[in-house]
Amino acid sequence: MKKLIFTLLLLGAAMVSNAQFRYGLKVGANYSDLSVSTSSASVSSIKDVNAVQTWRAGFLIQYAFQNFSIQSELNYSVEGGDLLNPIQGNGSLSHPLSAPLNSLAPGTTVAYRSQNLVIPLNFQYGRDFGAVHLFALAGPYLSYLVSGTINGETSTWNTVQKAWGFNRIDLGFGAGIGAEIKKMQLTLRYDLGGSEIGKIVTNSHVTTNLNPFYDMREKNLSLSLGYLF
Repeated sequence: MKKLIFTLLLLGAAMVSNAQFRYGLKVGANYSDLSVSTSSASVSSIKDVNAVQTWRAGFLIQYAFQNFSIQSELNYSVEGGDLLNPIQGNGSLSHPLSAPLNSLAPGTTVAYRSQNLVIPLNFQYGRDFGAVHLFALAGPYLSYLVSGTINGETSTWNTVQKAWGFNRIDLGFGAGIGAEIKKMQLTLRYDLGGSEIGKIVTNSHVTTNLNPFYDMREKNLSLSLGYLF
C-alpha cells in the first residue's frame, strides 16, 4: 500500500510538473432564463418566464496536460428572467396571506435579476486543428447570491428577501464547447441550477408553499471571451 501511494504521488507530481499553468481574464454575455416547475408546489405559481440578456466578467486559472485541461474561474454573473404577473389568484406574485409584491399590478412583467459570484470547475478535452485548439467542457459550479433587483429596484428585492427569502447557495452543472487561438479563448456554456431560487414558505393558514420563487431554478447560456497570459 505504501509503495502504491508513493507511486501515485510520483505520477501526480510528474503530471503537475509537465502541466502548463496559465491565468487570464474573461468577459461575456448571458442569455438567462428561469426553469419553472410543472408541478403546483405553490399557492401562487408562475408559468410564463421570458429569457433576458445580461452579462458576466471574471478571471480564470488553467492547468493544461496536452489534450486535457482543468480550468477554474471566478465570475461575477448577472442572471434572471422576466416573469408574467397575471391576475390575482391565477399565478400572481402576490398572495393575501403573504404579499410583499402587492404593489405590482396584475398583468405586468416582473423583471427578476440576481447578482452572483459563480465558481465553475471545467474539465476540458480537446484536439489541435492547425493553429486552433477545439475542446469540449463539462463540470459543476458553485454560485453565491450576492444581491438582486426586482423591476430594477434593490429595495423591492430586499422586501421579498425579508418576507419570503432567497437561497444564497446554488450547486449546479454545466457543459459546453470552446476554441483557443493563441492567447484567446472563446467558450459557449450552458448551466442549469440544482437548487430552487426561493425558500419554501408556509404559515398557520396555508401549508402549501407561498413563495413563487421556490418553483424556479436558474438556467443560463453564456458566450465568453477570455485572454490567457
